[in-house]
Amino acid sequence: MVTEQEIEAALRLGAERKFGDALALYQEMLAREDGVFVRMKILFGIVNCSTWLGLDAIRDDAIRELKHLPDYEVSHAFIVMSQARVSIRLRSGQALHPRALGHRAD
Repeated sequence: MVTEQEIEAALRLGAERKFGDALALYQEMLAREDGVFVRMKILFGIVNCSTWLGLDAIRDDAIRELKHLPDYEVSHAFIVMSQARVSIRLRSGQALHPRALGHRAD
């Protein structure tokens, strides 16, 4: 079972643009969680992080799993908004810092 604190920790990592670290945490949580709505939250995080990192196969796997969960129309809207947000930010020159990839800045 995944706790709300664990999800919040992954959200914080994403907010800090540490997408590699957040993605690893989301993937670990997904392996432990069976609840539908918590899995949806985790999969949304995976879609967001993998989109930022350009990891299309991981993103596509998460989307495929979301398609089997309730209310895919809502999930689809989230996916489209996430992809648009990333596209707009990357076009505006907000390139990812090495920390986003899970690398420490030394």
